[in-house]
Amino acid sequence: MSKEWIALFDEFKRDFRAELKEFKDSFDRDFRKQMHDIKASLAQINSNQKELVAENRLLKETNARLQTRCSDLSQQVKEQEGRLVQLEQHSRVANLEITGVPFCKGEDLTEVIAGIGEAIQEPVTPADIEVAHQVPTAKSPTVKNIVVQFASRKKRDVFLEKARPVRLTSSDLGFDSQAPVFINEHLCAPLKRLLGQAIARKREVNWNYVWVRNGKIFARHSEGHLASRLFAVRTLPQCRCMRELMHVKGYFLESLSFLERR
Repeated sequence: MSKEWIALFDEFKRDFRAELKEFKDSFDRDFRKQMHDIKASLAQINSNQKELVAENRLLKETNARLQTRCSDLSQQVKEQEGRLVQLEQHSRVANLEITGVPFCKGEDLTEVIAGIGEAIQEPVTPADIEVAHQVPTAKSPTVKNIVVQFASRKKRDVFLEKARPVRLTSSDLGFDSQAPVFINEHLCAPLKRLLGQAIARKREVNWNYVWVRNGKIFARHSEGHLASRLFAVRTLPQCRCMRELMHVKGYFLESLSFLERR
């Protein structure tokens, strides 16, 4: 009986060892396969990460180039807009704009301008006037200014210089009213807006003078300070004289989007 048990026990040990070996072999195969798969996955992840890093670097470089290009193009657009404004203003170099003259439909504007010339002691003949017309204002469609283009800039400058010290009123031109009449350089729309902004800003920052000469807008803090040419309204509270403005490399008309460089 004991021999039979011993035989069974030996057989059991053999079977157990065989199954254990088979299990171990299977486990080793599965473990090695899983480790191989994990390593392959990690290698793929690492490769993907490197690709993402490279793509991210490329995107950053491309973005930096695009930003630089965009900045350059924006600069060029501002410069071109500035040149267009300069050209537009240059086309008005012989022009004056007269405000305050009562509107009379069908009136001969040449005679009105000649009347102003008499009042300021600067005779004007029809040959001195290239063209004159009335333009509506933003305040009222019934109130119109007179824009006159003289035959020469020299004549315009003399006319303007003689008009500056004279306090004209509409009664000086034969009208019943006593409304003031103003004679100014004919500014293009962007410079008109800048002038309006500068006048409003002047009051806010307690500057005393803002004026126009030869299509350029100037400001001065007070007597004794040098004049500063305005390229942007924001320069008013920052600079008191042209020397200070010269330290600024460029100015831009923020609301009108054009750039001028000194």
